[in-house]
Amino acid sequence: MARHWFTTYLTDYYSRNKKLGLDIGCGKKPYKEFFNCRYIGIDIPSGQMKNIKEKPDCFGSGENLPFKDDTFDFISSYSVIPYVDNIDKFLNEMYRVTKHNGVAVITIMNLRALARDPDGYYPNKFSSKQLEKKLAEHGFKSIKSKNLKTLVWSKYFNFTSVYSYAIVKCTRNFTKSNHNELSYSHFNLTTRQLIRTKVMKYIKLYSFIRNLYRNYCKATQFLHTLPDFLIIGAAKCGTSSLYDYLMQHPCVGKSLTKQIHFFDRYYDRGISWYKVCFPFIWKKFWVQEVKGKKFVTGEATAHYMTHPLAAERAYRIVPNAKIIVMLRNPVDRAYSHYQMEKANKNEDLTFENAIEKENERIYGEFEEMLNNKNNSGRNYPHRSYIKSSEYLEQIKRWKKFYPDNKFMFIKSEDFNENPSIVYNKVLQFLSLPPLELKKYEKIRKRDYEPLNTETRKKLIKYFQSKNKELYNYLGINFEWDKT
Repeated sequence: MARHWFTTYLTDYYSRNKKLGLDIGCGKKPYKEFFNCRYIGIDIPSGQMKNIKEKPDCFGSGENLPFKDDTFDFISSYSVIPYVDNIDKFLNEMYRVTKHNGVAVITIMNLRALARDPDGYYPNKFSSKQLEKKLAEHGFKSIKSKNLKTLVWSKYFNFTSVYSYAIVKCTRNFTKSNHNELSYSHFNLTTRQLIRTKVMKYIKLYSFIRNLYRNYCKATQFLHTLPDFLIIGAAKCGTSSLYDYLMQHPCVGKSLTKQIHFFDRYYDRGISWYKVCFPFIWKKFWVQEVKGKKFVTGEATAHYMTHPLAAERAYRIVPNAKIIVMLRNPVDRAYSHYQMEKANKNEDLTFENAIEKENERIYGEFEEMLNNKNNSGRNYPHRSYIKSSEYLEQIKRWKKFYPDNKFMFIKSEDFNENPSIVYNKVLQFLSLPPLELKKYEKIRKRDYEPLNTETRKKLIKYFQSKNKELYNYLGINFEWDKT
């Protein structure tokens, strides 16, 4: 059988003294033999892989590749891009792990093919030119691209579909390092992630452990307490620091992690899964009945502020919870948000270009979150720099369900200047005894260059009317327009 163009280019581009290749979305590894080099296949776990012999070398998502920077000489991705939720993060990760002048061969289904399946979930319906443009935005230089119609020989293709491919080169500068050997020491993982990655290689074992944990949650949920407070955001306003300070109080029970993301991302896992994230009821009994003190617990997920369904979901499960909202000068918040994404290698545009293209990048996602209960937004949490700083509509969604006495609004600038005073006001709001911490260390503090003066002036002017509406609605003057 004649070789398909895809395997031909694998052979041509991947056999020139290359050392290491990555196949993203490798599935059954149908193209492994054409790499002629050290091959690593990665894919997400799936029930379809239970009975196949050639399982992926490791399991993981293309949006969070478990490899160090500048690891691979080449990458292939066959028909994966149409299904990726966060395409920008996916391409940033591909860019990050590719060596300078490394080559990537990418194929996608064309718009006309996807149109034949209206019920299918395809977040990214790129044409050839759109794909090439998108790749260029993420640092890849096009070598060759083509739209290939129905002249297909490979048994792996659907003959009724139309395919496109692009061959691109990574063109960034970097510091060379030794990548001759690849082992789990090259994976940039925590111990927990490392164990999970190894376990996920065994589909049945991973599925068994996951189901076992879900059953454990259902069986033991009655032994856990629900949260008494929620810090709902906004992002980059000091929520991590406040949460850390609260967890140091002897009357506050720790949640499993700061950001549980239940009301925006994992709502489909059910209340039993959520309850197990909080302390056992005997912890509450010990503090309240034995020690005679108030006991509270809670979490801090900043995306609850922006998700359109989070408020309603929260009210159904924790209607008596107290809601803490931290608000920062919207200009500073937006720029800090951008700097965080940039530091996480999830943003390549300048701040000015990013806010200019923001509406285009998040177009339709808010509506998708409203209509799809398991959708937490692909780009929205990462690209809504300006939109997430427009606080009024976000607060109104929460005020629709919770009464005024359940809210505490904190000016982030006051929290940064006088953390002890604001911290103890929060304790008072939660009916907890005052406490003076030994130190108020800022969590996730990041240093970066100041915002361009002209850009700042434009944004201050943009937010003036929105800030005024917020002040009138809350009856609080945050005085952001002065800076």
